[in-house]
Amino acid sequence: MGAYIIMTKYLKLRRVNVAKALLSTLSIESPAFYDNIPRSVAENAIAMASELNISSWDSYLIELALELGINKIYTIDEELAKKVKDVEIENPIPRDVMKEYHKYIQNKIM
Repeated sequence: MGAYIIMTKYLKLRRVNVAKALLSTLSIESPAFYDNIPRSVAENAIAMASELNISSWDSYLIELALELGINKIYTIDEELAKKVKDVEIENPIPRDVMKEYHKYIQNKIM
């Protein structure tokens, strides 16, 4: 999952090409590439990240939730809810607290 982020975000490679390359690499079936998770979860996560233009870690969590029969994920990434339809995405932090947090971070950056 980390390789997808490095290749797309930092190396600026095209999502589709990265997904194809990583899926091809996973076809080698070496557990070194996906350790304790089912290969199908890793493959589906990479494909989803490319299709929906989301982080591969987000897509991994979504695929894992689907695999385990979990229908809700809690995250502060509210943009994710606009892109993902198979799992309910909920921000457990109230909007006013999030707004205050973003304001605090913005003041620290500037």
